[in-house]
Amino acid sequence: MLAPFVLLRVAGQPAQPFLDLAPPRSSALIDSAIAEQELMESAREELKAALHAVVPIADRRTRAAALNLKRAVHNRRTAAIAPEELAHVRQALDARAETVLARWGRARDRLDGCLRALDACGPAEIGDHLRPGIQSLAAGEDFRRALALAAPLAVCAAGTHPAHPSAPTATKNERTLLAYLMRAAMKTSPFGTFLHIAVLDPGRSAPSPPALDHSARMSRTVLNRGLAFELFTAALGCCGDPDHATFLLSPTVVWTGDGFESMAPMFGTYASRIIRLSRPVRRRLHPELCARIARLPERFRWTELMDVLTAAGLQTDAAQRLGRALLESGVITPTPWTDAHRHKAHRSGRRCPEAVDHAIDDMTQLAERAATASSAERLELRAAINASAAMTAARLGSSSGSARTTSASVAETGFFREPVGPIGETIGGLFDEVASALRPRIERRAEHSALERLFVGLYGEGGTCHDTVGFLCRAAAELGQGAPGESGTEHSDTNAEMRPRVPASVLLQIAATDRETDPVAVINRIHAGCGWLSARYAMGDSPAHAALQASLRSWLRALAAPAEPVDLLVSGDCNELQTHPRVTARALACPLEPAPVTPTLTWRDLTLQHRPQTGAIEIRSAGAPILPVYLGATFPHAGWGPTYWLTVLANPWRVLPVAVPPPPPEAPDEVWAYEQQMVGRVVMRRKSWWMTSDRARRVWFRQVGVRRSADTALDCARLGLPPRFYVTLRSAKGVQRRKPLFVDTRNPFLLDILSNDLRDAAYMEIVEPLPDTPDWPVLHGQPHVSEILLELSL
Repeated sequence: MLAPFVLLRVAGQPAQPFLDLAPPRSSALIDSAIAEQELMESAREELKAALHAVVPIADRRTRAAALNLKRAVHNRRTAAIAPEELAHVRQALDARAETVLARWGRARDRLDGCLRALDACGPAEIGDHLRPGIQSLAAGEDFRRALALAAPLAVCAAGTHPAHPSAPTATKNERTLLAYLMRAAMKTSPFGTFLHIAVLDPGRSAPSPPALDHSARMSRTVLNRGLAFELFTAALGCCGDPDHATFLLSPTVVWTGDGFESMAPMFGTYASRIIRLSRPVRRRLHPELCARIARLPERFRWTELMDVLTAAGLQTDAAQRLGRALLESGVITPTPWTDAHRHKAHRSGRRCPEAVDHAIDDMTQLAERAATASSAERLELRAAINASAAMTAARLGSSSGSARTTSASVAETGFFREPVGPIGETIGGLFDEVASALRPRIERRAEHSALERLFVGLYGEGGTCHDTVGFLCRAAAELGQGAPGESGTEHSDTNAEMRPRVPASVLLQIAATDRETDPVAVINRIHAGCGWLSARYAMGDSPAHAALQASLRSWLRALAAPAEPVDLLVSGDCNELQTHPRVTARALACPLEPAPVTPTLTWRDLTLQHRPQTGAIEIRSAGAPILPVYLGATFPHAGWGPTYWLTVLANPWRVLPVAVPPPPPEAPDEVWAYEQQMVGRVVMRRKSWWMTSDRARRVWFRQVGVRRSADTALDCARLGLPPRFYVTLRSAKGVQRRKPLFVDTRNPFLLDILSNDLRDAAYMEIVEPLPDTPDWPVLHGQPHVSEILLELSL
């Protein structure tokens, strides 16, 4: 079953102008050098054998020349042999071997000539073509507008020039600009207007994919919710006086005989966005204090808490200290100021003598103005927001509004205003093949198996749990970070007929083959669950947003049936990547998350029922099945605590990706090749190579400028690598160190970026570019790199 929508992620800049940055004359000379290298390679084995035969029978002078030449041929390098010595070697060879040597020598001479010509023209081309090309692309207003929000300092550096235009290596500013240009043209980065989202109708009534209108591209800009969240948290939701705020007691608190245990929220930052994590809290406290705190109403003021603590016998200062400790540990929290379903940060709704609410209102309006502002205006708006945040934080005596959120104080999402479609039979016909290729790869997640074992140990086979909060807090404490990760799976004995349909989100690209009518689908990533990568793109007021909202509502109902889909909110109050419109009738208020305004369930409303036949742990409310659906854009993580384990309960299955293992540490080789894997017309894994970083430094990066390009290109040709590829840097254990880089071996500055990033990596994973160059969509007459987000139920 396929979702009633398809999302197309379109790169913000066309690909060809970026590819044209490679110096043309230097590239042609490198191509010629590769051709000569191939001629030398074709003669290599036969010539080595002939020279090997000569060595034992030649005189001393001829033997030395033959050995020198043999080593050069074996090591694939040119040899410095005097003409008279070479003549002696020729005389020692038979006629056929002499012809092979002559062919090899002519190719060697021509290769040397190419490299000499490269040395002559390369520096000039760097100064006359590559550097001006980077500045020209970086000067485009569309690119500058996106860059002004992503990296404002890079905008300021865009007009700077190195002291020596023909300098062979890229400056730090040039590497930064080129990296952003690469991200905008050759990747589908999910942030800002380096990418635009198109909502497509998956229908197949048309023979070919639809055209996209360049003029329909728009963007939506909002204030980074983490910035507002930090300020409201510093002010306890209003003005800094705790008596002006209302508080909630964490529902995860378990009162013990001599204190309490709880899962308290803590906050991390990823890509300048705040995410709510959890940590266990244990505290000794007098039983009388515990009993009085437990009897507090659902919402209470600071004065009420102080009255309870002083009534139990604490002095005023001691009561204040304990209250602050409870607040800092997350046992009590201020009532939320917004929720994941609101379009923007609203006022906290409290009467405050200070201007926190007004400051947030002003910053919100400034952020929204950035959607239609020029690059220069965006820089001013961003600076005004950061200044206002710093001023407000200073009034509160806080460091809030610091670099972790102000570095991305305005968040932007690019989109096409109107829905487009139908996608057509050419592409749509591949979706069924994708589903067929993925269906046999469904496996039970190891995390769910561990959770089931814990459940059965506590409640027995077929047992029922009425304390969902307690069970999931226990799972977080006992399984925690040590639970099997995303790579952990277990084969299940459950028959496919007994297994429910498994939701999956697939990121793929379309690549043309030799026959234009026979494209292939290339899998990039496979994720468990549906809706969580698409829901945030439904936030907005355009026709495309309305279409996506309607499609998500019907899709989630179909996926959950016969259960009711219930929105599982995670960090939507502090992270705009987690916000989305309301697409379910009800939401589920997690213990560590703020309760939204929309109709909600709490974990206290849930019961858990084990089904021994399938191994599932069914979630019910008031006797009816529900299915929590996570709709944020951040990958679920065990650091979320009990909330993470609820996502495991809701989605016990996943589709096993086709991964490439790192080479074994004891392997003697420095380059390993892994073949492409296909199922029908679906590329499950691209062809790839692993190369040690030490080898890359020794062979690719020993020189600079166009000579670096030549060394790399010649080596790639020998190894069978394509001239363009994507590189992921990995540790000795295969852990990804950087996001993938696009590399054109003819562009020396792209190699400079790779060389600079290689320092903390043990391996390079090199992946073929499939598709090599984009064909669709075409905007303003130029093809753009694109990626399809396909949601399906298997």
